[in-house]
Amino acid sequence: MPIIDCRGEDNRVQLVQNFEILPLSHVRLLNGQTKESCAGPTLDREYYVFSYRNYTNPRDTGTFVCGITVANDFINLIQRQNPTVNRLPLFDPLAGFGQVGNLNNTGQTRTGGGRQVPNWNPIAKELYDAIGMICLMWNLDNVGGALESVLLNLVRNPMCIPNDSDIRSVNTIISNHFNMDINNQRIASLALCFQDFMNRHRVPNPPLIQFPNLTAYFNQNVANNWNPAPYFN
Repeated sequence: MPIIDCRGEDNRVQLVQNFEILPLSHVRLLNGQTKESCAGPTLDREYYVFSYRNYTNPRDTGTFVCGITVANDFINLIQRQNPTVNRLPLFDPLAGFGQVGNLNNTGQTRTGGGRQVPNWNPIAKELYDAIGMICLMWNLDNVGGALESVLLNLVRNPMCIPNDSDIRSVNTIISNHFNMDINNQRIASLALCFQDFMNRHRVPNPPLIQFPNLTAYFNQNVANNWNPAPYFN
């Protein structure tokens, strides 16, 4: 049964008892973007995506969206059962032009009290940010399939280098869906598509965000005959 109502502390307590709930993503919205929270109000600044799986019916799975206050309450409740769960760094392309991969990765930071955000591996953080870009451009409410699987692995192991298969999976999504026409050539590039996306959302002089650690790791360790080139930059 989908989680569509997370209003009220007692309700959230019950949901955490009935479902395995994990934070997946924490994203800032751009101009004109909104999200409907399971707690009621329309969000226009930032939002959290959580995954859920029913303890008694493993096929009852999905994701839901809420704001930062409700998200912090959920994470406090979840940590009582699973202390390894952490708050997530905010993917905010407006806060660190050209340095998204380093946001919230300069030591331990607090995001609303409670357990701190861990110091992410730089490759993992850049892959997390790449998915944040995809979530924004697709305006995703339900983060499922390959993106959900990769995010679950990232948030469970934020200080580790991601699985090569997870990097390839996101790279394939980029190559299939994020292309730009440049000099009469079709070029796959998440960075170029996201720069154009920010421009259309009235971000002045949007930066071309780079993924130096992820790109270098891909070239050295992930590339193969079926996935020969990184499409992040």
